[in-house]
This record gives sequence, structure tokens and C-alpha cells, in this order.
Amino acid sequence: MALLMGIIFATQYYWYVAKVIYRKYKKQSALLCETDCN
Repeated sequence: MALLMGIIFATQYYWYVAKVIYRKYKKQSALLCETDCN
């Protein structure tokens, strides 16, 4: 049970970190090219 809780916590934590990194990367790429960059 504790292992399962640890896995869930780690998954949520890494998902949050990935979203933050993705937003930073997206912001930088938007600055680099103004045309058609998603």
C-alpha cells in the first residue's frame, strides 16, 4: 500500500515537473519563431 502511494506521488510530481519544463520550452520556441510554431 505504501509502495502504491509512493508511485502515485512520484507520478504526479514528475507530471508536474514535465508540464513546467514543457511550458518553458514552449515559451522559448514561441520567441524564436513567430510563424506556425505549436
